[in-house]
Amino acid sequence: SSNYLSSIENTGWLNHIRSILVGAVKMASFVSRKGLAVLVHCSDGWDRTSQLVSLSLILLDPYYRTIHGFEVLIEKEWVSCGFQFQKRTGHGVDASKDLEPNNRSPVFLQFIDCVWQLLRIFPGYFEFNQGLLLCILEHLYSCRFGTFLYDNDCERHRKHVADLTVSVWEFINTKENIEAFRNPFYLALSECQTKGKQEIIPRPSVIAKQVVLWEDYFMKYSAQPSILDHGFVNTGANAILNNIDFMRTCMVKAQERIKELEAQLEKTQE
Repeated sequence: SSNYLSSIENTGWLNHIRSILVGAVKMASFVSRKGLAVLVHCSDGWDRTSQLVSLSLILLDPYYRTIHGFEVLIEKEWVSCGFQFQKRTGHGVDASKDLEPNNRSPVFLQFIDCVWQLLRIFPGYFEFNQGLLLCILEHLYSCRFGTFLYDNDCERHRKHVADLTVSVWEFINTKENIEAFRNPFYLALSECQTKGKQEIIPRPSVIAKQVVLWEDYFMKYSAQPSILDHGFVNTGANAILNNIDFMRTCMVKAQERIKELEAQLEKTQE
């Protein structure tokens, strides 16, 4: 429809994503540029705390932008920290006996959406692609794995989750899946990251202006032709995807040329 974009904005979702990202960028800036310690605490100690701390760590430390590091981050700041997955998602709750329906909230989804926004804006700084994020969200709600069941480690221990279920990370880290989740553009910039460009700390105003709807998640069940007809798909991004094999070839050739030039330079210095 003609009011598609305004309807999305009116939901308020993108404003929430902007606020979270701006808060995380400010936190990372305080730590990195001003050398300050930051105390983060929301009303109950989770939700916004987990969101902001996790995102600031992603901005500050390239380890958490690797596949393994991102898994560690979620385990550390969400699962082990006591984020209430059951309360926020409603897993295992009898709707007829639910006394706290207002506690449902897409807090973890907001965090993953924020990570996707950063991945979209800074694609070369992440080892993983959006496929990993989509997989995590799929199994957040599928209950196929025990990683996101119950509200804390104590409950998971009492329910013998480790014995009765499989971790989602075991599924993700299989050879077939982990290769599918790798970002083809990451290696091209990994050398730059080790030369003083490890942090991602953009201006808050800049990051806020670049927040967009995550169509591959929120519109994954929509008819793709209708989306294309209305011009809502980024044609530039489609062009990149359509020519990804060509770009990979160019990347390999460029890396080979760099090695040749480095070898020549070494010879001239001898």
